[in-house]
Amino acid sequence: MYTWLIMGICALMSIIAFQNQTFLIKWALRPYSNSRSKNFFPLVSSGFVHANYSHLFFNLFTLFFFGPIVERSLSYWYGLRLGGFIYAGLFISSIIIANLSTFIKHRNNPQYASLGASGAVSAVLFASILIYPLEKVCLFALICIPGFVLAPVFLYYSHVSSKNRDSMINHEAHFWGAVYGMIFIGILQPGLFPRFFEQIIQYIVSI
Repeated sequence: MYTWLIMGICALMSIIAFQNQTFLIKWALRPYSNSRSKNFFPLVSSGFVHANYSHLFFNLFTLFFFGPIVERSLSYWYGLRLGGFIYAGLFISSIIIANLSTFIKHRNNPQYASLGASGAVSAVLFASILIYPLEKVCLFALICIPGFVLAPVFLYYSHVSSKNRDSMINHEAHFWGAVYGMIFIGILQPGLFPRFFEQIIQYIVSI
């Protein structure tokens, strides 16, 4: 339920932004101007608007598959209502966490702007990997690998790519969103970490 609600809000806000440049500028994260005007609203709002339809599609596509996994798990542990609130809290707080390093890093760069739910989507994806590390994640619907294999590759790629200042993709948000997603769920359910490694060891031994 909450996954669909979040997807709907992202789609609606993004479509409005596509048609209204003023709205897009207001909701996008622009560290230079935001820090000077002390406007911190975009630390959250930027996660609900996207640059174009393909950007929106890929984020919603990923959320469509992995959001319900995390939402159902939280609802099982904490009940439907509280689990849903925690899930929404994960999504919103991950936008902020994923944006913080970007905000600090680019606060003196007047040309930089960032938007999109990628950081929050990464958090949801990695939360699902912690819960079900052996579940396969399909890249571009072609290459499917277990989540625990994808996780370090994704983190390494995001970390290295974040050093490329010419890139228009906010790889830092991907990295910190992913890390935060695992920490968030791991704190709520500490037993997941030993279970995570146990499943990986059993998988490797069985090969």
